[in-house]
Amino acid sequence: MTAYLKEAAANYYKEESPNAWARGNAANNLKDLMIARFALDSIKDIWYDNYLNCWQGIMESVEEYSNRFKRLHKKVDPNNGTPAANIIRQFLSGLNPVIALMVYASGPGNLNATVNIAKSIEAGYKITQRNVQQ
Repeated sequence: MTAYLKEAAANYYKEESPNAWARGNAANNLKDLMIARFALDSIKDIWYDNYLNCWQGIMESVEEYSNRFKRLHKKVDPNNGTPAANIIRQFLSGLNPVIALMVYASGPGNLNATVNIAKSIEAGYKITQRNVQQ
């Protein structure tokens, strides 16, 4: 692995890889450690701004939006320290308002349940729109 890393990153890997293996799931732990060690605060600020301003695009599906949201959330909260209710609120604030209203009313308990409900509502909405157009 050190053959792919340069200078400070290679040295950091040599120092931390035995510890990462001891903690289990070394690939994810080492990745998080490398980001924490080498990502500048200015980059983290950009990630956080992107996370707070993550909105579902007009032509974007719930699946696409949720994947983008989850990637951004993992960057700003790699240790999953944010309460589930706050993550759900942030996700819903960027979701299509028609879908978000119905998802909110269903009271999902975690992000995966929220996404699944949103996908079901989106599918139902597409079916009804197709029937209306016929």
